[in-house]
Amino acid sequence: MMKLSHTIAAAAFGLMATAGMVSAATVDTIDATSGQAGTYFVPTLGQETTSPYYRGAGEDWGWQHNAIASGFTSAVLNISAYDVDESPCGTSNCEVDNIEAFDAATNTWILLGSLEGDNNAFSFTEFDIFAAAGGALIDDIVAGLQVRMDINVTNGGWLVSLAKSVISTDGSNPGNPNPGQVPLPAGGLLLISALGGAAFLRRKKS
Repeated sequence: MMKLSHTIAAAAFGLMATAGMVSAATVDTIDATSGQAGTYFVPTLGQETTSPYYRGAGEDWGWQHNAIASGFTSAVLNISAYDVDESPCGTSNCEVDNIEAFDAATNTWILLGSLEGDNNAFSFTEFDIFAAAGGALIDDIVAGLQVRMDINVTNGGWLVSLAKSVISTDGSNPGNPNPGQVPLPAGGLLLISALGGAAFLRRKKS
């Protein structure tokens, strides 16, 4: 029994140590629960086509991410948007919703690209903010990246709503694009696995 207990403890400790090693990977989610003034993230499914969340040209808005500790080697920004009709886009009337990030060093907004997505559904658009503008945004990610959206650049009557904005470093999972669903950090998942495995071994022995 003592030997089994030591084995369980060692296995749990090993997994927890592994969790500690990957805990540097960060997922920072800004959504309706963040409580930032002047933001319009959809709180729950079913509200995505209602005011004030479903917005068009001239109703642009922005938000700020939390500071992320330096030392990461990759960083992506995933923005979950609803009803982005970017395809097909063969005319000047296609939907273009631009995403920009603020570079404090030059006091300028850097264009990351345009939202992509699905008709009448939430989906992520991923932007590489680590490599953007030759790495100019890395210090801004550390300080707390400012992001904004320029809605319906072509003034074609298009509307869009957002569920969340997620910065993921070092390959961490941004989670589900639907509103109200925040991913568990990688370290937390490994810790749960360790504790669950230990409990299973104890039940099997008894």
